[in-house]
Amino acid sequence: MSSKKYTVTVYAAAPGTPLFNHQTGLPDIDKETNKQKTSLPGYMFYAISTDGGRTQTAYGFAPKEDAERTAWHSLDMPGKMQEEEHKKYRNPYYARTMEITEQQYTALQNFGRSPENFGFNRHTYNLATNSCIDFTFKALKESGIYKGRPIDYHKEGVKIGTVTVYEKAALRVLENIPVLEKMPDQMNSPLNRTLRGKMPDRTLLQRLLSENEQEQPHRYAASLSGSEKPFANEPDGNFDRDFKRVSAMLDRLLNDEDGSYHREIAENHPAAKAIDALGKALFAEEQRIAQEREIQLAREREAQEQVRSFHQRSFFS
Repeated sequence: MSSKKYTVTVYAAAPGTPLFNHQTGLPDIDKETNKQKTSLPGYMFYAISTDGGRTQTAYGFAPKEDAERTAWHSLDMPGKMQEEEHKKYRNPYYARTMEITEQQYTALQNFGRSPENFGFNRHTYNLATNSCIDFTFKALKESGIYKGRPIDYHKEGVKIGTVTVYEKAALRVLENIPVLEKMPDQMNSPLNRTLRGKMPDRTLLQRLLSENEQEQPHRYAASLSGSEKPFANEPDGNFDRDFKRVSAMLDRLLNDEDGSYHREIAENHPAAKAIDALGKALFAEEQRIAQEREIQLAREREAQEQVRSFHQRSFFS
């Protein structure tokens, strides 16, 4: 009988999580600011183990470095498989560990090594449809851990059916934690556990990309009291001024049909990457909502057709 203890740990790192060099273990320093790098949008990945989690092999998916500079005009960016992410994201906000079977471990390992064999596009990162979150949920589905989530659909306020979907629950990382929480343990084991850390320090823009609505009053109070600096390179930043400026920039971004304003801030504004990512996130969220609505409408039409067909058969029988 095997003495191995197979586990999977799903990690959700919040925006603002400090990054480390996975080879040296030292803080990953930005050469331009000489400060430790942090995750702008947050990150989700998974790690597997054969010894109960003492040693891990991690798998993740992210845009290639500097991808924003070459693909600013599109949600599609060159993607890259990532390994050793648990050493880079050493203090994630959330970690869910489950003991799993050897078969599930092998499936997660195979997916992490060759996700294209399971229908995942490893070459193109898309914030809306092919992100680190999609990668993780796809791995959990292919290993039989994620059984999907039910979505009810209604007509005129009345529930007329339920459909099971296997995609992520939300565009942003932390909004998917409730779905991870609902996944049942794969077996009764003392290795099953959930750890939650502290939310990291975040700039105003990273807070805009965060998802904890209960923190919003704190965000405004901290900003207004001066305890939070909205921009790292603007130590004397005023919250009201900066928030209005960000809002105005986002409005122009969302209505930038020819891409001229996008190029302008990419070249000249100190917060260009953050504004760019946030604009894309908003656009991608609109796309996701529209897609879910289309699915719901299709299911409603299907249900109506089934009812109509039933009544026709009953009438002629």
